[in-house]
Amino acid sequence: MNYLRSENLKFKHTFLNKLLFISPIFTVLFSWLAGSYIHFQYMSMYFWYMFILPGMIALMY
Repeated sequence: MNYLRSENLKFKHTFLNKLLFISPIFTVLFSWLAGSYIHFQYMSMYFWYMFILPGMIALMY
């Protein structure tokens, strides 16, 4: 439990904390624009795993 508190304190006033909410919203909006309603689920998974997830991992570590 102390580990979770220390990690929360470490990321409290950083851009990473905001990025955790911005990136999924960006993925949903971009996949909606690129894939329309028919391919929405496929495009959202594609954009998350190919573009946003590697960037978030690089910024976290």
